[in-house]
Amino acid sequence: MDYHYNFGMVWRHFDKLSYGMLLSLELALLCCGVGIVIGLMLALLHVSGGRLARTLVAGYVEAIRNVPLILLVYLVFYGLPTIIHVHYSAVASFVVTLSLYSGAYLVETFRSGLAAPVCLASPWR
Repeated sequence: MDYHYNFGMVWRHFDKLSYGMLLSLELALLCCGVGIVIGLMLALLHVSGGRLARTLVAGYVEAIRNVPLILLVYLVFYGLPTIIHVHYSAVASFVVTLSLYSGAYLVETFRSGLAAPVCLASPWR
């Protein structure tokens, strides 16, 4: 088999490809930052809140984590504007969806870290 790769199309549209890559990285960093804030706030609420707060946080985590991400993207982009008559861009929809999704995963990470016992007598000292 003799393949010949032609990168002419890639080099012709390299400016668009690089713009898309930079936009993806910016959106990923933004969504992770917002997700960290959501996750930390809900983890603190779960640890220090009452029974109702723990139930609500656990319900949010289970609801978001058990739905595929692509379905959440469709629900936020197509479903919410038809239900509550709000119009927003695709970028805003993506940021909201990925922030909520990453926040749901980070709640459990931060909650387990807050619930871990502190060991002052570490063998690595």
